[in-house]
Amino acid sequence: MWDTFEAQNRLQQQGGLVAPLMAIRSVSMGLSGTDFAQFRDFSVAAEKYRRLFIDVMNADITTAPKTEAPHMGDEKLWASVPAFEYSSPDVAVVLSQQSWSLGLLGFWALLASLTAGWAATQRLRAE
Repeated sequence: MWDTFEAQNRLQQQGGLVAPLMAIRSVSMGLSGTDFAQFRDFSVAAEKYRRLFIDVMNADITTAPKTEAPHMGDEKLWASVPAFEYSSPDVAVVLSQQSWSLGLLGFWALLASLTAGWAATQRLRAE
């Protein structure tokens, strides 16, 4: 599943070759933490935590005495489960993930500058 999403993301980033807005969108999403790479990173961390949480709960349920009442655990059980902690990637990591889009933006900026310079020289020649 991740590979399919990754391929779609690559195709969207390559769209920046045709439309600079696609490259701007990609970099913007990366810097705001809403791009695919950060979504995947968070999802993997959340799934790892979910499995830890389930393992702790299942271990307690298997050792709890069997009664008619549902087993809810106690404060000690809930305190034994660590809090979910997630740190988003550093800006340097995000920028390295966006290198293709940043390169395309550089290409478009260079192309725009050359076009503007050419247009200015053509205008001067006409006068």
